[in-house]
Amino acid sequence: MRTDEALAYLASLTPSTMRLGLERVSAALERLSHPERSFASIHVAGTNGKGSTCALIASCLSQRHRVGFYSSPHLVRVNERFKVNGADIDDETLAKRIDELLQRLGHEHELTYFEFGTVLAFWHFQEEGVQLAVMETGLGGRLDATVTCAPIVTAITSIALDHMEMLGNTLPLIAQEKAGIVKQGVPLVVARQPPEVMAVFEKAAAAAKVPLIVEGRDAEFQLDTFRGRSRTLSGLSLPLAGAHQSQNAGVALACLELVAEHGFTLTDDELRRGFATTRWPGRLQEIDGHPTVLLDGAHNPAGVEVLVAALERLYAERPIHLVFGVFADKDSEPMMRRLFPKVASVHLTALHSSRSKDPKSSEALARTLNANVELHLSVPDALEAVLTTTEARAVVLIAGSLHLVGEALHALNVRFERLLTALDEFTPGDDPDATMSALGHVLERGRPGLEPSRFRKAVFALLERFPDAEFGTPGALIHEVERRAGFEDELQASVSRQPTFLTVSMVNRLMNLTDDPARLARWASVLEGVSTHPKAPDWVQKAASRYLVHQRAR
Repeated sequence: MRTDEALAYLASLTPSTMRLGLERVSAALERLSHPERSFASIHVAGTNGKGSTCALIASCLSQRHRVGFYSSPHLVRVNERFKVNGADIDDETLAKRIDELLQRLGHEHELTYFEFGTVLAFWHFQEEGVQLAVMETGLGGRLDATVTCAPIVTAITSIALDHMEMLGNTLPLIAQEKAGIVKQGVPLVVARQPPEVMAVFEKAAAAAKVPLIVEGRDAEFQLDTFRGRSRTLSGLSLPLAGAHQSQNAGVALACLELVAEHGFTLTDDELRRGFATTRWPGRLQEIDGHPTVLLDGAHNPAGVEVLVAALERLYAERPIHLVFGVFADKDSEPMMRRLFPKVASVHLTALHSSRSKDPKSSEALARTLNANVELHLSVPDALEAVLTTTEARAVVLIAGSLHLVGEALHALNVRFERLLTALDEFTPGDDPDATMSALGHVLERGRPGLEPSRFRKAVFALLERFPDAEFGTPGALIHEVERRAGFEDELQASVSRQPTFLTVSMVNRLMNLTDDPARLARWASVLEGVSTHPKAPDWVQKAASRYLVHQRAR
């Protein structure tokens, strides 16, 4: 089976199809001689936070062990669902695994999209020699396909009202479905919960005769320190944004304490490195630029509450322009009532899905909540409109569903490719001033929605293509790029606040930007203080001093 055929087959299974029951998955795993039993698992359920918790666990364990990570949904490509030591499965291997399953199960297997993906994850992890897999539930727990894994630890993150038509319309009923992952003899870690939810988990743990570790009581993460049952560790850097991530971090670290008892140990430095390198896109993910783009997968009232708290804490003084799109089967009114009054404008958009809610059906309510409402036919249309009309200091917020976030990330990637194409087609003229003006126009159009690193990468590629072009000087062009990206002002402000923000590579780049004495003098005044700052590490002081020597020599 060719790669394109295999990927098309997977897509043909229709992601939105849901059929409860474990009989199909169990039968398929039986025919495959139970690949899920070839490695241990950490099984994580919950309404909100389970993906972030899984990402933290997987990142830490990958520092020493061979670790699989199965998650859903994906944002841009289905490959994201199947990771081994942080790397997505590539297209060729994914196609190979699909073909291997079809050869053994036949096309008449009757598995749904999610069920087939779960079986594929088990098979892939077995074939890749994974020692431990982190398995995130798709929906609920009791009847979720992932419940067929062989866990040594189970965990449940925060519980909230969501998917009520499938899981129940009260918190205890939803908690009961999530508690379906609890197994005899397997310790259970839970995030702190309301009393009526905690009662469900206490009952489940007692019935299974397993220890119940409660985050906030038996294990806790605060600021940069974890205090668990057998370990206290400080100096942890949590890169995931939002105050709620401390709770997820506590659950993750409690799980890591437990798996260490099964031989999956980690040193303090491995834990610190694992935390610091965790990446989980689409959850308060900031793309720094002009304007700033913020992507968040909040898709239920509890998630929106967390999002609003983060907005008030992080962006209180900045206008926020919201791009909002949801599925038709989602009760979006509570989210709209909480979020829409908090923003400067609302851009309602359709999703590229048969399940998309028509923006027109939300328009009347939206206009009672916000005076500036616009409707768009697609996510790329909405992004283009808001990015090209929004002031540089504003925040463009993309929220409402993970599907929306995925489409937005794809659209931003397309914008980047469009800028690369425009620069590739750009031809410098003989007049440096005219050339800079023309190039500036290309940059101005391509800049919104791109983080500075991508923006500079695109222009440096242009420099490589025309090393002797009449841009005035290469330094002048780079200066123009950095200015348009807001790099210099932001870096100066950051260095003034926190000297350790400065890196040697930044200093080296600054020394080669331009011969402009005024700019050099301005930087010198900033770095003069950095070079003697009591909190600045030696290497920072030396880098700053080297810049000063360089500036004085000029």
